[in-house]
Amino acid sequence: MKYSSILTVEEVANHLKVSTKTIYRLIERKELPAIRVSRMYRIDGEDFKLWLDEQKGFRLRGG
Repeated sequence: MKYSSILTVEEVANHLKVSTKTIYRLIERKELPAIRVSRMYRIDGEDFKLWLDEQKGFRLRGG
């Protein structure tokens, strides 16, 4: 997956193998950074990569 682009909620959900509902929940809780465009959300690829790296670190620390 190319991380330097703008991703849709569906693309992020497919990459993580979770439902779009899970991604919307993460966005609403401000756990996953997203940009609101009209009534849709978009996720910056670099922000997604950083978020993934943070999640890996959290898991490695025992969270």
